[in-house]
Amino acid sequence: MAMPEGIGVVDLMIGFPFADKKQVYANLQARLKDSQSTDEFVMPVEYMFKGIPDEAEEGSDPIEYTIAEMDRWGIDKGLFGLSEMSIEAKRRHPSRVYFVTEVDPNDVMGTVRLMKAKKAEHDLKAISVFPSGLVPQVAVSSPLMYPLYATAIKLDIPVIANAGIAGPRFPSAPQHVEHFDQVCYDFPELRLVMRHGAEPWEKLVMKLMLK
Repeated sequence: MAMPEGIGVVDLMIGFPFADKKQVYANLQARLKDSQSTDEFVMPVEYMFKGIPDEAEEGSDPIEYTIAEMDRWGIDKGLFGLSEMSIEAKRRHPSRVYFVTEVDPNDVMGTVRLMKAKKAEHDLKAISVFPSGLVPQVAVSSPLMYPLYATAIKLDIPVIANAGIAGPRFPSAPQHVEHFDQVCYDFPELRLVMRHGAEPWEKLVMKLMLK
């Protein structure tokens, strides 16, 4: 099969630069238990990633800086977390900025209502969930996720779920690739995106995709 042409790169996880990097990960820091992650790291996965680049220069426009970086790396469109800044970015660059919102299935009906409201108000393009980062954790195949899947089908948007070993030092069982097998069986209409490559179960992922 020939590779498709004329399709630009779509980045599913873009954020704007922040002066206080640690604040960006504050919601994750509270869930970590080891002292290195809580006391030494700014980013919870610094044991893997070295030389984290500096943020934009002080006084620069974070929106235009981000669009320039997209141009620099050949990214045509991106999914941005829904915020006041991303709404302004969408106003300036309507063909490049699209919205995703991270959800917590522990609040089942609250999340269902949120999805419907954000789709109606901002044309939400996807929802995302970090199963291992939730408190309490929620597996990809948990019954708590099923109303979200059904709502996503009705709204015609995909669900982006972290898969594989979690980057931060959280237990990773909720993100095991085997969970996706059951979900795809129960929701054949669902568009389900595995985020972060499902490492180290890449071969299992390929088998499930073929299936």
